[in-house]
Amino acid sequence: MRDFIEAHTVQITLVILSIVVFLVIFGIISVVRASRRRRANLREWAFRNGFEYTQGPLPAHDLAPLPSLEVKGQVSQADASNITRGSRMTLFDLTRTIRTRYGVQNRNTRLTTKTTSCAVFKLPEPLPRFDFAALGVADPNSFQGKLISGVVSLAQAVGLSEDRGELIPIDGRPGFLLRGYEPERLKPLFASDRVHFFDDKCGWTVEVDGTCLMVSCDPTFYEHGWERSTVVDEKNYDDFVRVSQQVYDHFLHSSS
Repeated sequence: MRDFIEAHTVQITLVILSIVVFLVIFGIISVVRASRRRRANLREWAFRNGFEYTQGPLPAHDLAPLPSLEVKGQVSQADASNITRGSRMTLFDLTRTIRTRYGVQNRNTRLTTKTTSCAVFKLPEPLPRFDFAALGVADPNSFQGKLISGVVSLAQAVGLSEDRGELIPIDGRPGFLLRGYEPERLKPLFASDRVHFFDDKCGWTVEVDGTCLMVSCDPTFYEHGWERSTVVDEKNYDDFVRVSQQVYDHFLHSSS
């Protein structure tokens, strides 16, 4: 066997490379087909529910004047696709590419792209600007709670949240990350009698700037029987709209 392998090293290498190339091409084709199928299903869903559908991509900031939808600083791409517009909300897939530099004198560049399902609403009255993410429900005294608190403290120490305000702790919920510029106005919005609303919504984020409110969801965190994907599967879109509406209603009566 050893002699056979040594005598046919080139041929074996070519076969292995061919298999790898085939698997890569097959994977790309599968992703493209899944994307097309989801796009067609979302278009059908939109028409069935009385929404307008636009395939895109379009500049995400055209949909709402929110900081996370802007192309600036490290963000080199912020595009919206599968845009579904209704009278009360706009649904879309947000694709953001973040450029980070690393290595000696930051000579190397790394591009990280992620696509997330989002819903945008308009509040009748403005709220103070904030970013909120429900990362996990853990008791502050548990190992997980202490671990999350350490990560948040580290992020604060290195200035990770500098561009979106300071990190504001939420009592009893170390896994809930809140950032903003007006802590005293924001704390009542996430008081103990209100923040439990998000206990079953891990993986959901909320961004508010003035009268614009954007909700997004990462199904890999949320689970609840949803398809494990970075974007919401079309068969879970009704639930996505329902929970997004609940989040909007939760903050609706808090605007002043």
